[in-house]
Amino acid sequence: MPLTRRHALAAAVCAAAASATGSAWADAYPAKPITLVVAYPAGGDTDALARLFAEKLATRVGQPVLVDNRPGASGIIGSAFVSKAAPDGYTLLLAPSTFSIAQLVLKTGGTSGYDVLAGFTPIVQTGSQPLFLVAGAGSGFASLKDAVAAARPGKPLGYASPGSGSPMHILGEMFARASGASLAHVPYKGVAPAVNDVLGGHVPVTFITLGPVAPYFANGKLRALAVASAQRTP
Repeated sequence: MPLTRRHALAAAVCAAAASATGSAWADAYPAKPITLVVAYPAGGDTDALARLFAEKLATRVGQPVLVDNRPGASGIIGSAFVSKAAPDGYTLLLAPSTFSIAQLVLKTGGTSGYDVLAGFTPIVQTGSQPLFLVAGAGSGFASLKDAVAAARPGKPLGYASPGSGSPMHILGEMFARASGASLAHVPYKGVAPAVNDVLGGHVPVTFITLGPVAPYFANGKLRALAVASAQRTP
């Protein structure tokens, strides 16, 4: 959950004082609502996680924690917004690993960039999860071998991702190189629209996290073909 270095100092000190002593530090911060920025549309796993954190955090600090979706440019727009926010500890960012990748693969304007190393300080790693290759029911793919066989030169297989520079995009390109499959990247403005188009049959496959697609495995609308981790996932 990155925020500016000055934000981090204020937030960390106040949190420690409040939990340890309940002193005046706790009364001083937070004294107004906190904004938790998500640089992606509503409906994705980052958004869902942010809303869970916001609910629990609001109860603990006694102030509303408002989730503010600012999607666009693979998270660059929302991240840049937080980097330029007032350094008062009231604007936080919940960011997936795209945060550190996007600017390396996308051109940004003079006002839309941010400094990953100097402009933000990581507060907590919320977790980690593997990515899956998932196919829609209309694709006809029952296995990874089926997908690779269909992805041939002259007829590349389209794969959806939450945006250029996302881990899903990078994994797709790595997979294409490793397997020899011919793939065509189809970027979206977040997880939810990418999954919706795979469900609708507009794109045959996607590289994605488990949460947004797991509900569709039981009814056969989606099928997991592979997991990008060292071991099988339960």
